[in-house]
Amino acid sequence: MDKVNRPKTKEELQKEEREIREELKAILAQKEELEKRKENLVKEMSRLRKELAPILEIEEEIEREKKKIEKQEKTSGTPEERREVEEKRWKIEEQRHYTESQRWEVEEKIGNISREIGKNKIAYQKLLERKEVLEKKLKLVLAREEYLQVIARIKEIEEDLKQLGKRIEKLTREKRVFKKELEAMEKERKKIESSIKEIEQKEIRALPAERRKIETERWELERKRKEIIEKEWEITKPQSEKEKELKKLQAEYQKLVEEEEVLERRKNELELILGIKKAVPRQPKVVIKEEATPAPPPPPAPAPPPSPKKAASPPRKEKVQPPPSVQKERGFEEIIKRMEEIEKRNKLEEQKPKEQSTLPK
Repeated sequence: MDKVNRPKTKEELQKEEREIREELKAILAQKEELEKRKENLVKEMSRLRKELAPILEIEEEIEREKKKIEKQEKTSGTPEERREVEEKRWKIEEQRHYTESQRWEVEEKIGNISREIGKNKIAYQKLLERKEVLEKKLKLVLAREEYLQVIARIKEIEEDLKQLGKRIEKLTREKRVFKKELEAMEKERKKIESSIKEIEQKEIRALPAERRKIETERWELERKRKEIIEKEWEITKPQSEKEKELKKLQAEYQKLVEEEEVLERRKNELELILGIKKAVPRQPKVVIKEEATPAPPPPPAPAPPPSPKKAASPPRKEKVQPPPSVQKERGFEEIIKRMEEIEKRNKLEEQKPKEQSTLPK
């Protein structure tokens, strides 16, 4: 692109802006000077008009006196009378001549002042026209400068959005993986909890000799359940931090998108001002929406210890209800307490056959 048609750089526009502002400053000084000169000329014109007023009054008086003399000329009969009248006329003509000379001088000054006022008015009008041209030019220069700033900022936002998009995409993928992993663990935990319920039902009907084996199986299931819950806790804590980071990034992303939309509108306005072909409207960016992360469910409430006196009932399948999301994790204190109660009960059961065998036959 040749030097004439290429867009001006930021530095060139700033230099042009400085030059225009300097010229506008000089025009302002000239404008004030012309306004002051106009004020002085108007004052001088007013003074001259006041000076001219008594001269015009004297002229009117001389004209009236001259008319009287002309009447006397017609009525004078003797040579002496005519001579006297003529001498009066000559005298009044001298006064008339002097007065008219004074008027000419003042009128000439008034004419000069009037011409100066006219010249001043023309110069003032040209100054205003030049000022208007420079202000329009300055507006275009400022619009070009702003246009460059807007374009530069849009590019910065594009890059920031690109980087934020990558980070959001990465965290979103990790979130999906976490969700699937948590769902799998929840499924496995529910399966174990269902098995524990079935074993506890078997404990009620089991003989003392069989109970140890059943209880050992239950211990193993409880151990596995505990491992799953601990694993849920282990992966949930860092994921919670990632959730906070994801929300923060999404808020930053949305803020940048909104800023870019404002800049795009301003860019289109500037293109209209500068006569640049309007760009095709940009499609609004889609912000990656947050997916709800299921909270790790707390373990179900422990079942009440089985009563040895109650008759055994046939086993039946029970629907395992998912625990409410609002229920808090009770930990392992109640489980350990329940285990101690069952162990104590089992010891009592084992002592009963020994007591019966010691009775006399």
